[in-house]
Amino acid sequence: MQLEELKSTYQIGAQRFILQPRDIAILRCCYEQQFLMYEQIERFYFQGHDPRNARRRIIKLKKAGLLRAEIQLGLTKHHLLRVTEMGRKLAQESSPFDVPQSKKVDPATLVHDRIVTDVRLRLSALWDGVWIPEKSLKDNYPQIPDGIFQFDTTGTSFAIEIENSLKGKSRFVSILKEWQRVEGVPLVFFIATNRKLFEAIRACLVHAPSKPAFGLVELDSLMSDSPRVHSPHGLLDICTKRVL
Repeated sequence: MQLEELKSTYQIGAQRFILQPRDIAILRCCYEQQFLMYEQIERFYFQGHDPRNARRRIIKLKKAGLLRAEIQLGLTKHHLLRVTEMGRKLAQESSPFDVPQSKKVDPATLVHDRIVTDVRLRLSALWDGVWIPEKSLKDNYPQIPDGIFQFDTTGTSFAIEIENSLKGKSRFVSILKEWQRVEGVPLVFFIATNRKLFEAIRACLVHAPSKPAFGLVELDSLMSDSPRVHSPHGLLDICTKRVL
């Protein structure tokens, strides 16, 4: 099956298959983030639908040769989904980023990377803009975040930092000061994966420089209907507006 044929209608056996915009979005995210999990596709791309709809679509994308399963024994409930070579070529057409694909997902960073993708998909549901993946930031920022969210109409860029382990206070404060030297990022948004980390980071933000602004939210709160984003100066109203 040639790449050009995938842009319209073709056959998988005797079944007619039409590539949908949602399929392209799934392939692009899978390409830019290195992998997706079944649960992420169900939760973020088929919200409000029967989970079986997501499974059926994933099966079609696999049969079409666009997605493949990678087994991570003992680490995940389900296999990871990754783009095939044909899936990569199709995803690249919709992505402005060149993201080299690792041969295997690193087990040491699997949990952290999964959370980063959860955050990407959640923020993309809240805001209008483009997620710039970490692998596309290496040469642009002295302090490399887990991603940058850039708003479409204003061009404003927020740095996104997922905190899944406790850093020492002095180390964390030094990171805050490093962000002071970065141009073009008016806000650094920290996502703490649990309450203990949230409270530790909140205490450190008292010592944050005045610029850029720093926001902090607990992961569970971010995934809720009404995220509460804290800052050294009180709550930030940044999750109720599509563009900032």
